[in-house]
Amino acid sequence: MVCPPFFERAPSIINKPNGSVLFECICNANPEPTVKWFLKDKELAGDRFVSKVKKQVGKYLCTLTIKSPNQQDQGIYKVVATNPQGTHSVSQNYMLMCTANEVKIVPTPWITRDDYAKHGPSIVHRKCF
Repeated sequence: MVCPPFFERAPSIINKPNGSVLFECICNANPEPTVKWFLKDKELAGDRFVSKVKKQVGKYLCTLTIKSPNQQDQGIYKVVATNPQGTHSVSQNYMLMCTANEVKIVPTPWITRDDYAKHGPSIVHRKCF
């Protein structure tokens, strides 16, 4: 039976141990859809972005891997599936997360009880690199 593409839900996002990010979603369609990924309405291209479609029983696993994600990779990702019966898309927001290795703690000087009473608690600064 032929049917237009339909995504069951927005892509899930998985932070991989190698530092890459994996977007993953399931698309129902027949025949197999053409799948494209977009960030801020621009189609993704280049060696850092790897898109795959893998046939499963009556469905397609659609994935996007982002190698070495950076601040410019944050935003709304949209996956679009198209076949002769139609087109469907879903979107997901991605924000780059800091890991413990990327947090820099800047120590504050020792303060006395009088300093604390006068100036309040010390501040720990965090910054992602």
